[in-house]
Parts: sequence; C-alpha cells; structure tokens
Amino acid sequence: MSKRSEEKQREHDLIVRTSYKTWVERGDVRAYQNPGDEHNFSVAGSYFPDVVVMDLNNNLYLVEEVETEETVTSEELEEWKHFAGFGVLLNLIVPEGKKDEALRLIDGISNIRLQTYTFKNGQLEFHI
Repeated sequence: MSKRSEEKQREHDLIVRTSYKTWVERGDVRAYQNPGDEHNFSVAGSYFPDVVVMDLNNNLYLVEEVETEETVTSEELEEWKHFAGFGVLLNLIVPEGKKDEALRLIDGISNIRLQTYTFKNGQLEFHI
C-alpha cells in the first residue's frame, strides 16, 4: 500500500469523512467510515474500504476508496480490483489532476466508478 505524507493523510481523512456524511444524510442507507488506520467496519471479514455503504436490509450497497496524489498508483490497483470484486460498485475518489492516470489504471475493470475532487477557495468539491 502506498504511503501518504501527514498533510495528504489529513486531506484523505477529510474527504472520507465528508463523503461518509453525505451518505448518512441521505437517510435511505447506512454508512460506515474507516479513515486513516481505523478499522471500524469491515467487508468480507478483513477488508476495510474507506467508506462502506449498506442498504437498510444490511446488504452491501457500495464501497468507496479515497486516493490522494501520492496514492493513485499501480500499487493500489490490486486493492481496487479486490474491492470491485465485492459485486457492488467501487466509487474510486481521486484528485482531479490524477483523473487521467486513474482512468488508465482502471481501464477494463468493471464495477468501478471514478469520482474526482478539488479544493476551490478552501472548499472541497466532488465531481463525477
């Protein structure tokens, strides 16, 4: 797994918490978060995606992985493939500037949706 600087880890965790909050506010799903090294909620026993979304019947609905500039790499690709294999959508969230690289890495892999983020005037913005 790729390592992040402390600054990028804080950025990662902010994005995880923001996305998690968005899912919680929907009200029609249950969401769980695993920022940083936290292991709050697992999938398939020992996997801890950054955000796990379950439907109201406790069926897996979606998983999310957040990457930073330092972690959009081929090293992470195996984890993405594994998460995409859970049979639900993997929402892969990457910096806008890493979109093309992420698209190249995930080419041909099903069950992955790419979402990007930017910071404008200090505000986090998500883009699909």
